[in-house]
Amino acid sequence: MFDSKNLHHAYVIEGERAGVLESLKKFLEKELKFSTQGNPDFYLGEYDKFGIDEGRELSERQQQMAFGGDRKIFAVAANSITREAQNSLLKIFEEPTEGTHFFIIMPSAERLLPTLRSRVVIVQSDRRGQTSASGRNRISATSQFLEAKPAKRLEVVKEMLKDLEDEKITKSDFLLFLNEIEKIKSEEISVKTSEEQRLNLEELIKMRSFLQDQSSSAKLIMEYLALTI
Repeated sequence: MFDSKNLHHAYVIEGERAGVLESLKKFLEKELKFSTQGNPDFYLGEYDKFGIDEGRELSERQQQMAFGGDRKIFAVAANSITREAQNSLLKIFEEPTEGTHFFIIMPSAERLLPTLRSRVVIVQSDRRGQTSASGRNRISATSQFLEAKPAKRLEVVKEMLKDLEDEKITKSDFLLFLNEIEKIKSEEISVKTSEEQRLNLEELIKMRSFLQDQSSSAKLIMEYLALTI
């Protein structure tokens, strides 16, 4: 689910809480050799609604120095996150403390603020907390799409639109496709990333929000992204 050699500072994992937490702990224990039991550098918080008070607490905790090593891991599972709390998380993710990594687990990332989404890597999991086979196929197809020339991308979009017209897929499939594009683009973001690249990512997030409107034109949105991302 994650690249242990190039771990991003913040992830939002969409999926069922128990399964995702189990998979996350296994990853931390086996791949990172990071203990999740009795470790003061590991914080796990489970909430129904993550609010501003919880956001402030997380901000204070992440500023503290690590006790036993050079990493601090924060896992936060919540059914929803208030707008005020999202703004507090945004401040943390914009200037993360060195060696600190966040894993936010929630049913869906669709309601997150675009500015927050642009600072995290979004990961989708199945009920067991693992990337599904269809998910892996979609990731592969997305990578090929991004590596292709604009003309080839437009051909792919044309085929997807035909499938939409034939009711083989729905607009939700387009959203999943854009989620994977965002994930790949987010992983490319670093402190050295240009402002233009960040603006491109925010434009992607904006287009996806437009796509959620039932009256929007998937054709115009997808063709626009094929030529600009």
